Amino acid sequence: MKRDEQYILGWEQAFVSGVEHCGGKGWNLSRMARYGFKVPKGGIITAAAFILFVEENGLAQQLRDVSESFRSTGNDELALAQKLDSLKKSFFTARVPEPVVTQVSHFLAQLDITDKPLAIRSSASGEDSPKASFAGIHDSFLNVQGLDKILSAIKRCYASLWSMRALAYRQKMGFADQEVLPSVVIMEMVDAKSSGVGFSCNPQSGRLDQIVIEANFGLGESIVGGSTEPDQYIVNYNLELIEKKIGHKLFVTIAREDGETQLVPIPQSLNPDGQVLSDPEIIELSVLIARVYKALGEGEVQQDVEWAFNGKHFFILQARPVTGQASYTYPILKDQPDIWSNGNFKDTCPMVFSAFLHRPMISAINNLLAVVPKELGYPALEGRQYCRFFAGRIYLNIALLQWEYYDILGFSPAETNAQVGGHQEEIQVPRLTGRQRLATTVNKLKMFRLMLRVRKDAQQLFRGVRQWGKELLEKDLLALNDREMVKALITINTEVEPFVKIGLLNSNAVMLMDTVVNALKRDYGEKAWAIANSLLVGKAKLPSAEQGYRLIELAETAHGDRSARKYFASQPFQPLAWETLLPEDSVFKRMFKEYLAEFGHRAVYEVDWENPRWREDPTYLLEYIKEIMVSADLGKFKAEQQTKSEQGELLYKKKVPLYRRWRINWLLRQAIRGIELREEGKSEMARLVEPSRYITLCIGQRLKKRGLIAEINDVFHCSFPDIFAMLLGYWDGTGIRTLIGDRKQRKIELEQLEPPDLIINGKANNAPAIPVGEGNVLSGLGVASGRAQGKARLLYRPEEGIGQGDVLVAPSTDPGWTPLFLKAAGIVMETGGFLSHGATVAREYGIPAVVNVPGAMKFIKDGDELIVDGDLGKVFKA
Repeated sequence: MKRDEQYILGWEQAFVSGVEHCGGKGWNLSRMARYGFKVPKGGIITAAAFILFVEENGLAQQLRDVSESFRSTGNDELALAQKLDSLKKSFFTARVPEPVVTQVSHFLAQLDITDKPLAIRSSASGEDSPKASFAGIHDSFLNVQGLDKILSAIKRCYASLWSMRALAYRQKMGFADQEVLPSVVIMEMVDAKSSGVGFSCNPQSGRLDQIVIEANFGLGESIVGGSTEPDQYIVNYNLELIEKKIGHKLFVTIAREDGETQLVPIPQSLNPDGQVLSDPEIIELSVLIARVYKALGEGEVQQDVEWAFNGKHFFILQARPVTGQASYTYPILKDQPDIWSNGNFKDTCPMVFSAFLHRPMISAINNLLAVVPKELGYPALEGRQYCRFFAGRIYLNIALLQWEYYDILGFSPAETNAQVGGHQEEIQVPRLTGRQRLATTVNKLKMFRLMLRVRKDAQQLFRGVRQWGKELLEKDLLALNDREMVKALITINTEVEPFVKIGLLNSNAVMLMDTVVNALKRDYGEKAWAIANSLLVGKAKLPSAEQGYRLIELAETAHGDRSARKYFASQPFQPLAWETLLPEDSVFKRMFKEYLAEFGHRAVYEVDWENPRWREDPTYLLEYIKEIMVSADLGKFKAEQQTKSEQGELLYKKKVPLYRRWRINWLLRQAIRGIELREEGKSEMARLVEPSRYITLCIGQRLKKRGLIAEINDVFHCSFPDIFAMLLGYWDGTGIRTLIGDRKQRKIELEQLEPPDLIINGKANNAPAIPVGEGNVLSGLGVASGRAQGKARLLYRPEEGIGQGDVLVAPSTDPGWTPLFLKAAGIVMETGGFLSHGATVAREYGIPAVVNVPGAMKFIKDGDELIVDGDLGKVFKA
């Protein structure tokens, strides 16, 4: 060990050094200091100082003896206790190495805290981690004053790693003794008027939508040690104080004048039965705890926070992941695997979301999936969470959904899996009794009536969406004060809640398609889906398909418009300057304006607010028009589509008798209208994003103007609690730019990772890829009939483009991919179902498509010659 090594680090240096040198507690404190949280002055005595301490005092053999004695089978407990006592004495009588003493003394002087009361706290590697908290295992010491007492406290921290409880805990948690090296946090004591702990969730119930705070007067030891009944406050993430329990506080921990602390009866002057924190202070602290969750836990790992309040500011003394958290779910699921699936999220929203989007995405999905239980009067679990984030991507609580749909509607877990997509296992459910089956039948009838009502009211709902968006976009949000801006951001969720019923149009379309297929099974058996697919070619008026047709029409118009040809041929090409560079008498310009008026609210991966709408940035559309301008031929495309449609009709009429066709035709018309409404609904739901994005950018503009963020779009890397804290005056924004930079980097890193299909009991799992069969065949779900051949073009984003006649192979698609379909000979996707976006548009265009092929992006190589058989649901390597 080098004697000139740095053995004590300030918070900034500690962050760079990492958890292995600074321990879990110390490194978390360094991260919070980095991100602008109020952390007391201090730093970390590194693990290297302990190693030097052991070397210079010749303690290595004693440590090995104790470790071996404890871990040997049939150990002599009395002999072990004697060895531990001897080791403890050795620690206490050992000398802290001179380089460590010198550096500690100099460090404290630099911070001007040499003679001030200090907290000396153990910070071992592995401590305060998601795997193990080590809560109460290692010792910490408060109100330590003077260098001699500081050095003594450091040695006592070291010794606490070699107690019986510490050895037992390491063994229980699977840590080797040599893995856990002690660092020591040394920081100034806060002159605490009140202290306590806070949780970003409800650790007792397991609810994830609540923040729980416990508070007492004085220092926090009275709460941590369980020696008094603290106040308990519960706040939701809308910053509403929903529950207060005022504790009967008999004792308070205070700092003694001669050092350390003591528990004393609470003086009457503090009002033992009074509220420790005022309501505004509770809200401010809740925002702080939520910020810790978003910064340290990255919105994915719940946080346990120790805090202190000096009457003016809240300080963070410690933060660590919540361990042993209760599972908040239905009793039937308590002892079953906790399954989270990317299901059809991998199709609709496969991206890594920035910090800002976590809350609105969770709120939107929770509201959407709660509609059926709510409308059918089901006694659902209040505050249940249908989704959460893992590694930046969103996952569905599939176990919860399987149970609700079984208990409410009698759908088997397998049927629910088929509806949501994905490749997850099924929960175990009890057999329904006769009374329960009757109840589910009644609920199905209620569900049918509900879908009919929503279908009837669809246009009214669509008008409501447009009116809400229009009013918000016309509002001068920059004129709002900060508190009004926060309120506007919070109330978006409640304002759009009435529109979530639009999501039921999806269930309506699924039900109607099932009815058509069941009617065709009498004549076609297993080929019924293929026939149904062929009967849908070119029949529906779908917004996502229509935008593709219109792009071809625009390309044709541009080719015949002299000024448009000149614009598209200009070098360099300037898509964002189209309004300026195209003259007002340009036919193309007029038509493109009309296109943006109708479809400008859409975008590539449109559920992500961070992505600009086409109305803001039409570069993708204009680049596509430029690419196909010479070859565009809508008439030819429609003629080919019509031929495929007629072929399907011919097969249908050839086998189904005339007397049965009238009923199937009627069902088919209903299904087509159901699909149209579903796609219209998706378009209108996408319309909700534009005004929501508008308010977000207005906040970004405000933060940039104040010098808090560098760019307006950086607001997307601020969490809701960050924004609340800055706009409500709880935080001056110190550290936000650093936090934004780290979040951007993490997002880039996560985007390079292949997301797991499932998270089971907190661990990543992948669905087994379908093996390549004989003859190099991949199997999936045929969703658009026909057979096509072409070269594979593997894409992760539509901007990468494909050639005419290529087979598009992708993990998933959304409406932003539609232009590529017009050039594709066939479609292959890893995810999706019969009514996913890719399936619906491919069927409308008459492009053979196979979806739900796990592992397709691995087995298929760019340039492979493929045959896509949409009837058989097979992909062949030619």
